[in-house]
Amino acid sequence: MARSIEVGDASGISLVLPAFNEQECIHQAVKEAVEALSTLGMPFEVVVVNDGSTDATAPMVAAMAANDQRVRLIDLPQNQGYGNALRQGFLASRMPLVAFTDSDCQFHLEDLRLLIDQIPQSPVVVGCRQGRKDPWRRKFLSRGFNLLADSLVGTGVRDVDCALKVFRRADLLKILPETGGFLVNTEMVVRARSMGLDVREVPVRHRPRAGGHSKVRLTEVPKVFLALARFWFTRVAFGHTGHSGDGAPARMGKAEFLGLIGLAVLAVAMFLGNVRAPLLEPTEARYAEIPRQMLIHGSWLVPVLDGQPYLDKPPLFYWLVMGAYQMGGVSDRVARWVPGLAGVLTVLVAWGWMRLRTGPRAAFLSAFLLVTCARFVHYERMLAMDSVLCLLVLAALACGELACHSGGFRRSWWVAGALTLGLALLTKGFVAIPVVLGPLAMWWVLDQGVGRPGWKDAVLGAFLALLPLMAWMVPMAARLDGFLEYFVWRHHVVRFLEPFDHAGPVWYYLPGLLFGLGPWLVLLPGLVGRVLGRSALRTGGGQPVLGLVLTALAFNLAFFSLAGCKRPVYSMAFVPFAAIALGLHLDLALPAGWRKLFSLPTISAKSAFVLVGAIWIGLGCGAGYKGWIDAESAYGCVALGSSLLAVLGVWHWAGRGVAWSAPLAACAVLGVFTCWEVLPGYHEGFSLRGHLRQAMKPRWGADLLAKASVKAETELVCFPHRWDSAGFYLPNAKITVFGPGDQAAMENHLRQNPDALLLMKPGRALNQFLARFPTRSPKIENSMGAVAVTRLEERGLTRNSFKTE
Repeated sequence: MARSIEVGDASGISLVLPAFNEQECIHQAVKEAVEALSTLGMPFEVVVVNDGSTDATAPMVAAMAANDQRVRLIDLPQNQGYGNALRQGFLASRMPLVAFTDSDCQFHLEDLRLLIDQIPQSPVVVGCRQGRKDPWRRKFLSRGFNLLADSLVGTGVRDVDCALKVFRRADLLKILPETGGFLVNTEMVVRARSMGLDVREVPVRHRPRAGGHSKVRLTEVPKVFLALARFWFTRVAFGHTGHSGDGAPARMGKAEFLGLIGLAVLAVAMFLGNVRAPLLEPTEARYAEIPRQMLIHGSWLVPVLDGQPYLDKPPLFYWLVMGAYQMGGVSDRVARWVPGLAGVLTVLVAWGWMRLRTGPRAAFLSAFLLVTCARFVHYERMLAMDSVLCLLVLAALACGELACHSGGFRRSWWVAGALTLGLALLTKGFVAIPVVLGPLAMWWVLDQGVGRPGWKDAVLGAFLALLPLMAWMVPMAARLDGFLEYFVWRHHVVRFLEPFDHAGPVWYYLPGLLFGLGPWLVLLPGLVGRVLGRSALRTGGGQPVLGLVLTALAFNLAFFSLAGCKRPVYSMAFVPFAAIALGLHLDLALPAGWRKLFSLPTISAKSAFVLVGAIWIGLGCGAGYKGWIDAESAYGCVALGSSLLAVLGVWHWAGRGVAWSAPLAACAVLGVFTCWEVLPGYHEGFSLRGHLRQAMKPRWGADLLAKASVKAETELVCFPHRWDSAGFYLPNAKITVFGPGDQAAMENHLRQNPDALLLMKPGRALNQFLARFPTRSPKIENSMGAVAVTRLEERGLTRNSFKTE
C-alpha cells in the first residue's frame, strides 16, 4: 500500500496540465495524473487548461471532468501561449501545493512523490530529466539554453525547462509568470531565487512523447533566446534604481559642486594644460597639415593635401583646426586645442548624462574614471578626428537615451541627438551611423519598456542627421568625378569588408581595452558579477542607463573588431563606455553618501592603490629608459611608487584599509604628470620637429634656424612617401619624394644634392641604403623612432662603412 505524504500544513495538491491540440495524448495524460495522485494519500485535483485548441482536446477533457469531480477544465477561447496558460491554471488552483507538467505524457507522474518529499525544506522543487528521450537536436538546443540561462540569469539548475515542478501555492503566487511564451520556467525559477526562496532539483525519469507533435518548433528557438535576453536585460541585469533613484536632485549640493569643479580642473589640466608635444607621424602630421594647406589654398569645401584633393574623410575636423589656426596661428600647439577641448567636453557630457539618469556621486565617479582612463587620455589628446567623433558619439547616445528612457518620448532630446549625429557624420562619415544607431537599436530590442520614435520622428531624425553630410557631399560630387565611388564605396564599404591597410586579428582591441583601463581594471570582475548570473540577483543588477552603456561598449567593440581595417585610435568609439560603466558599478558597490569615498575601506580600493603604485614605478623605469623623461623625474616616479606601496604595507600591518579616495587622488596626480611630462617626451621620439632642427644645426647654426630664408634653402628627401610633418614644420623647404622602386634615382639625387636631409624609417632598409655612400659619414637623428633624419657628411673613406648617432 502506498504511504501517504505529510507536508507540513499541506492538505492537497493541484496538478496543472496546459494543453494545446493534444487530442492524441490528453486522455492518457489525465488518466495517468489521476492514478499517480491517488497514490499520494492526499486530496488532489487535475486542472487542465485548454489553450484555445482547435481539435477535440476541450470536449474530451469536459467529458472526463463530468465523470470525475477531481478533474477540472479551464477553457481559454483563444491561444494565449504556454506561459499564460500556466498562469491561468495556477490562479485557478485550490490546493496548498501546486504542480504542473505537460500533456504529452513524457514524465512518469509517480515521480511527483520525489519532488513533494522536498517541499518541507524547499518551496520550489524542480525536476531534472534523466535519460532524456527527445531527439538529439532538441537535447542539444536545450543544453545550450540551460548553460546560457544559468550564466545570464542565474537559474542554478541543470534542466530549467523540465516540465515537472512542485510549488507551495503561497509562494507560487509571488512568482507567477508574466511572460506568455516558453520562457515561463526560467522566469519562475529566477524570480524565486531573487526573492530568496530555496530551489531544489530532483532527478526524474523521462520517456518519448505519447502522441501528436511537440509545440516547440525550430522557429520558436530564436524567440525563446530573445525572450531570455530581454528577461535578463530588464529583470536581472539593469533594474537597480541606484542611490538617488531614477534621476538627480534638482539643486546641486556643496559636495557635488566641489566635485564638479575638481573634475573640470582635472580635465583641463589633462587635455589643455600642456600641449607642447610635437606631431606624431603619420596621423597627427596629416591632420595638422591638411587644414594648413586648406587655409593656404582658401579651400573650405575640398580638403587638400600636397596640392591634391584628399577625399578620405569629411571636413568638419579640418574646419575646426582651421578655425584654431585663424585664432592662434599655425602651429602644432594651436592644432591641439581641438582634441583638447573635445576631451574636456567629453568628460563633462558624461558627467551631465549620468547626473540626469543616476545621481551626483555616480556622475562624478563615471566622469572621474573616464578622465583618468589611460587609453582614453592618450588618444583623446591625439590630433585625430576620432577625438571629436568620441565626443559626438557619446553626446548622440546620451540624447537618444534621454529621449526614450522610462517609456516616454521626448522630442527635444531626439532632435538634439539627431543634430549631434549629423555632426558626427560630418566628422568621420557614415561610420557614425552604426556606432550610434546600432547600440540604440539593440537597446530598443532588449528593453521593450523604453520609448521609441514614431515614423514621423524617425524621418525627422534621419533628415536632420544626414543634412550636414549631404550638404557637403552634393557639391563635392558635382565638382569631382569619382568622388562618390571613392568616398562612399572605397572608404566605407571596402575598408570594412576587405581591408587595404591596417589589418588585424579579431581580438586586436581587447588587450588595449583591458590594460588601457589602468588601475580601474580591478572593478571589472565586480561589474561582470553585477550583471550576470546569480550574483546579479544578489546585488540587484545595475542602473537602467548602465544597460545602454554596456550595449554601446559591446556593440561598438564587436563592430570595430569585425571591421577589416583596425587602428588603435578607433577604440575611442567604445573605451569611454567601459570607464563610465565601471564608475556606475563603483557607485552601487559603495553605500550612499560622499563620505564613503573617504571613510569606507574596501579590498578593491586597496587593489587599485597597489596598481597605481606599480604604474608609478613602471612609468619611471620605462619612460626613463626610453629617454621620454630625464633621470631625475624617472627616479622620482620610482620613489613615489615605492612610497605608495610602503605606506600601503604599513596600513595593512596596522590593520587599516584603504578608502577609494586614496587611489582616485593618486591616479589623478599620475594622469597629470603623464600628460605634462611623459607624453611630450614620447612624442619627441616619434616626430620630426626636434630632429629636423638638430639635423640642420651643423649647417646653419642655432641662431639662423628660425629665419624663413634658411628654411627655404633646406631640401628634404622623403622615402617611401611624403612625411607630412616635414611640410608642416618646414613649409618653405624643397621636398622631393621617392617611391619604393626609386632607390637608384634617390641615390643619384642625394649625390647631386649633398646638403639634402633624408627622411626614412630607421632599420635595415636605411642601413642598406646608406651603405651605398662609402665616402659619406651618415649622421642619423631619431634612429630609434618612427622617422630618421639623416645628414650625409663628406669623409675620405673608401670602404663601405658608416657611423650612426
